[in-house]
Amino acid sequence: MNEEAKEEPPWLQVYPSPATNELAIVLPEVSAGEKVVSLLNGAGRVILSAAFAGSQCILNTGDTPAGMYILKIMSGNKLMAEKAVMIKR
Repeated sequence: MNEEAKEEPPWLQVYPSPATNELAIVLPEVSAGEKVVSLLNGAGRVILSAAFAGSQCILNTGDTPAGMYILKIMSGNKLMAEKAVMIKR
């Protein structure tokens, strides 16, 4: 993870932990504009990705193998947040 995003922002909610079939990402209402959320594996490859414009997004993780992943939230070219998440079967 990069230096700016080492700590989870206090305004970011990601649940459940560990995730099984769905992973919910909730941002504050003030985060306007389109955002892209991506789930990356240990090799840095994007496993899941979704664009959303509101304050929340639900990723379907039902077909994602169990393991640790990095969740990245981008707004344009700016990294809004980065967080480690676990998916469990």
